Amino acid sequence: MPRRSFLIAINTGGIVLGAYRYHNNLPVLLGFILSFAGISPDKNVGVYWHAEMLGIHPDIRNQHIGQRLLLELRDYALSRNIKLIKYNFDPTETRNAHIYISRTGSIGRKYSSNHYGSFSSSGNPSPFAGRLHMECWLDSPHTRRCLGLEIPSERAIPRPKIIDEVAVPSNMEEWKRTKDVRAINAYNVIDKNLSAAFDRGLNVLGFRIEPDGTSVYELGVFNANDSWWCHNLLLFNLLSKETPYHYSINGLPMST
Repeated sequence: MPRRSFLIAINTGGIVLGAYRYHNNLPVLLGFILSFAGISPDKNVGVYWHAEMLGIHPDIRNQHIGQRLLLELRDYALSRNIKLIKYNFDPTETRNAHIYISRTGSIGRKYSSNHYGSFSSSGNPSPFAGRLHMECWLDSPHTRRCLGLEIPSERAIPRPKIIDEVAVPSNMEEWKRTKDVRAINAYNVIDKNLSAAFDRGLNVLGFRIEPDGTSVYELGVFNANDSWWCHNLLLFNLLSKETPYHYSINGLPMST
């Protein structure tokens, strides 16, 4: 991502949110979110943020920094009267799915099979070009429950009716890293199944990881008035808010 993209975001209503800790009295960047401002064609929505990039230092992944950044982004967006954040990501990148769906309650509203078009001279689509388009309505009951901001009785919250599921093999990350042909073969199946599910009017409502490491997208019909239990993550989310990080907005420190 070129430096000018960050400058464009900062100067056109977007935000660059960073998480850092101090080492020898100097700030050390741990991760960041780059978001651009967008205007919805729906006049009832108005301005929203599109989170273009979430980056975490590879040495400190799996420490919930991404989730904390998204929580801070939510709080700051609401303070600016922004109620919607959108994302898109490669469905084979299941770390992102875990954060966006399980941790923040985002809903997959659209799937584009060849999101970026054809870049090769052959005219063939780029590999892994499919993108799930997510929406996180920041102050909805479902989002608040997934973030641990409301803790009703589990029995009081209905679980969504799952109509279809799309699986990602547990070895997908390794296959992609080693350029194993099985990665492309598995992606083609995922792409076909997600396209078919969205063509039927389904949305991604949930995400889970099976004991064998297989990742599963759960699809059903989304109703904006519904809310449901987020796979028993409320206690984790409440505890994760206590992590002592510092934050910056567009390069300037903010209070925590």
